[in-house]
Formats: sequence, structure tokens, C-alpha cells
Amino acid sequence: MVPLRNVMLQNKARALSDDVSDDLPVNPLYCILYTLRGEQLATSTTTDKIASLANLLACVSRIEVLFRGTAVLSGSLQDVCVMNALRLGRMPFILNSGDAANTALSVTIPIFLGRPRAKGAECFPAVRRGELTLHRVFAATSPNLVTTTLTEQVETVELLDASPSAFLKYVTLSKTFVTTGDNDVDLPLGNPIAGALLFGTTGFAATTSAATWKQSKLLVDGVEYLYSLTNWETLHGDLNRRLWLGGDYQSHTHTENLAAAYAADVASAKVRGSDGLLANYAWLDFDPWDDDSMLLDTSGRGRVHLRVTAGTADAARVMPLELVGVEKQAAAA
Repeated sequence: MVPLRNVMLQNKARALSDDVSDDLPVNPLYCILYTLRGEQLATSTTTDKIASLANLLACVSRIEVLFRGTAVLSGSLQDVCVMNALRLGRMPFILNSGDAANTALSVTIPIFLGRPRAKGAECFPAVRRGELTLHRVFAATSPNLVTTTLTEQVETVELLDASPSAFLKYVTLSKTFVTTGDNDVDLPLGNPIAGALLFGTTGFAATTSAATWKQSKLLVDGVEYLYSLTNWETLHGDLNRRLWLGGDYQSHTHTENLAAAYAADVASAKVRGSDGLLANYAWLDFDPWDDDSMLLDTSGRGRVHLRVTAGTADAARVMPLELVGVEKQAAAA
């Protein structure tokens, strides 16, 4: 097979709340390289805020790959970004970040339809023109960014003459926990699942363990499987170990005593770091050896679900990473 990279969209201007779709290539599709460009909003001496990776990602509230109208992948650009960072082991970086007004900014998010380690055996199979589309919904606001300068670039990586055995499917499932304590979240049935990206409105915020996903267990037809019980802090640590350059994308700030009567304050003049974008994410791994030997097989099951002990009753999301067999997909189509 021969990889072919091509530009699908070049510097297309986008406005807030835009809802747009474009046809993807017809050849077997391995990866979409989605680039979002913008400009830093003017700053002031009292409210300087550098546009962050989270700010850029928040511009796209939903991005989807649709096959004949059915989602192959769907989620916020932020969820899709983190899921694909786990495929590569590192987060993307902002190009040309700075605090000057109208500084040009850019970030590229790789969106995989096959796992890199599969070496071409996984990608979305060939389609007819118009069957496979890239759909984006832009948010109504863009904090710290000039709202009139957003543009997109889209490049694709096709695998000519590939005969894939499977492709990746990842669609965000949303649920609001209505109470602290036990809540159930159903996972999709029919395909092997390699892992699940978890998002909770409340992360690790207190030693009282108030995280949305305080504790979780996996049940297959009512029987505990793979995860008899696990804590949010541990799953968050699993995610950070996979994204091993954690310090490179943490929120990084310096604080100082800026009172009118200035005096150096050694206690407050410090560098501060936080998890930034990833503080509310965790990874539930069903392929710990990265060899498919422990994939969560949901075929023929009556119910597969997570039982979550919620520390805070608020909004949660889960994005399962499914492996869809090409023959199964063709039969369904």
C-alpha cells in the first residue's frame, strides 16, 4: 500500500456557530490532519490572557466523521484531541504562541481511523464520493481569540490499495449523574473495545474525593470484569503516564506581588503548574499490553456497563474506542 497525503481544505474562513460539512476522499482513509488557526485577542496590563490549547479546541464544539449519515467518530474537538493524543503518546502544540495582540496561532489535531501500530491494516475502507463526510459545528464563543479570524486547514492521509481488516470508531456518550453514589453508564455492544476516555466536570478537587467519576467498576452481564473497582486518581494517573510529556502542555503561569505599593514577595513569586487541559480526563484501559489480548469483547453480550460512584452529581462523558471489523461494517451497510 502507498500512503498519499493531500490538502482537502485550504485556509477556509469560519465564523462562530458555523455548521459545515465536506466530503472526505474515496480511497481507504487512515488519518485526518485537522488544523485550526486564529489570532490572540488584544491583552491589557490587568487581564492578560494567552490563548491556550483549550481555548483553540473549544472553538469546535463538535467534529464528526459520518458514513452515510452515521457517526464513525463524534465528539468535541477537545475529546477527539485527547483520544488521539493517547494513540501517539503526546499532546499537540500551539504554533507561535504569544501574548501580543493579533499573534497568529495554529494547532493541528491528528484524527486517526486506524491505530498507528497496525501499520495500515486498520483504516476506513474505500467509499463512493459523498458517502464519507467531515462535519464540524463551531461554538458560539472563542475565549481569548479574535472571533473574526478563525480558519481551517484539512489534510488527509489515504492508503492506496489498502485492504483493511478493521477501523476505529469513537463516539462520545454523555450522561449527567443525578445523584452522588451509584450511577450506571452503558457501553456500546457488538465490537471489541480497546479502552474508554472518561471526562468528568469535577476532577481531583479535594482530598474528600469529590470527582465526578470517584470510583468505577466494569460489569459484563452483571459480573465484574477487568476492573472490579478503581479510583479516579489512579485512572487519571494512567492517562498521564501514556502522555509522558505531561509538563509540556500543563498550564504554566508566574505569579508576583503587583500591589500599588510594590514590594518583592518571595512567597508569591512562583511558577505554578496544573494539569490544564487534562485535569478532567482519565483513561480506562482494556488493552494494557497493547497486543489485543485483553480487549473487551462485547459481541453477544446482553449488557456491558460501568457502575460509577459519583463524588459530585454533574455532567460526565465517556468515549469508547471500538474496533469495527470491515466485513461487519459492510454487512451492516
